[in-house]
Amino acid sequence: MPYATVAVGLYLISFILPVYRGSGDHTSVPGWFAFIVTLLGMRFEGKGAGFHPGWFANPAFWIGITLLYFKRPRLATACGVAATLLAATFLKLLLNPADRLLIGYYIWLASMIALASSAWVSSTSKLNADS
Repeated sequence: MPYATVAVGLYLISFILPVYRGSGDHTSVPGWFAFIVTLLGMRFEGKGAGFHPGWFANPAFWIGITLLYFKRPRLATACGVAATLLAATFLKLLLNPADRLLIGYYIWLASMIALASSAWVSSTSKLNADS
């Protein structure tokens, strides 16, 4: 469970850090703003795709944390992997050299990986305890 605490900590920290800087823009977008704008399907300065399926990494993360808390590590692992894959879909922004993903995005992605890792370690520990 300590790794799950790290996952939650990383997730929360990512909301105050800059996550994105678009083309020709010298200001960055903090994580909390990106969360809301993407949820509502808005666009950054009229650019971008608006709502992005990668946003679903957020509920997948919290469902995984909840499952881990209720000692369902296998399902939590699945949620962590799903959250990681969904979060990774934002990496396609790197195809445009003018767009930049910033430290907050990578911390957010790391929180998803930390959840998947924590849940997997918990599930293997449970399997070993049952043997």
